[in-house]
Amino acid sequence: MRQPFVLCWLEDTCYGVPALEIQQVELPGPLTRVPHADPDVDGVTSLRGAVVPVLNLRSRFGLQRAPVGRLVVVRHGERTVALAFDQAREFLEFEEDAVQPAGPDFPAHVSGVVQRPSGLVLLLSVDRLLQPATKETP
Repeated sequence: MRQPFVLCWLEDTCYGVPALEIQQVELPGPLTRVPHADPDVDGVTSLRGAVVPVLNLRSRFGLQRAPVGRLVVVRHGERTVALAFDQAREFLEFEEDAVQPAGPDFPAHVSGVVQRPSGLVLLLSVDRLLQPATKETP
């Protein structure tokens, strides 16, 4: 069975976001800051008429903040969040047997790893990523 992912980057690390949990990929627009919000939440933005929080993954993963290149809007359960990436530009399907489970040395938000000729792809668990913030390393 093939699993579809959208490949996204933060610095030189490639992440796979499950395509079935993605609603849309957008260019970043104006943000409204929310007082007392989680420090990893840059604010909220309006996307197609819906107000959506923007989770800065650079901040969440302990990287230096930089301009956001793309917002990947995911929906998990009743929660919709825009994930801020440097880039999001490729759609791929991976065979189930190509996905290696992430071991105990990986952060909780990484559910698996796929080896490609161009390098590793860290597969994100949207469920775990949307858990309350704890600083993690990519």
